[in-house]
Amino acid sequence: MNLHRWVVAAGALATALVLAACGTDGAAPDSAAEVKTDGCASVSVPSPVVTAGATMFGTSEGLESVLRQLQERGEIEFPDSYAGVEVVPDKGYAIVYRVPSTTFDQVVKSISGRECIHIRDAAYPAKVLRELAEKISGDFEYWRAQGIPVNSVGPLHDGSAVEVGVEASGLERAKVELPKRYGLTPPMKIVDRGKAVPA
Repeated sequence: MNLHRWVVAAGALATALVLAACGTDGAAPDSAAEVKTDGCASVSVPSPVVTAGATMFGTSEGLESVLRQLQERGEIEFPDSYAGVEVVPDKGYAIVYRVPSTTFDQVVKSISGRECIHIRDAAYPAKVLRELAEKISGDFEYWRAQGIPVNSVGPLHDGSAVEVGVEASGLERAKVELPKRYGLTPPMKIVDRGKAVPA
């Protein structure tokens, strides 16, 4: 689950609140310091649901509520720390990414209640990555005129980089030209995202 992710397509910048399984196994990076809330002492793993041959795991209302509160307070009260959240649905826990902050960690622990939340380090807060994403989104027409069709952009929820989607025809040039215009910090993850879907 990604509760905080910006997605830009066809020149429009919007915030997407996605309540779905994420594409990671939830394993902590080797270099990441991790703190766990008290609820991790006893985690209730949801039962799988098989639909159309696919196995899916739901997210409890309690965990969704906790994450919504953490997102709201993180963005408003701790903009220099909060990076994003993620659910590991098959394990029954969630991850909060933040630039280290003892005060924010205490808020996470106080809100989490009986839910299991892993608190992990992030390189950049969402605010910083969002600022870069907005610059890039404002230049969509510029890049298209340069023969580099940029069609999506958004901060990664783990606070590591801004993901920039580019059509395959301009991908390799984008990897060279975008850093020239925006610099290397914060970093960009430039990927093949095909053509933008019309709104």
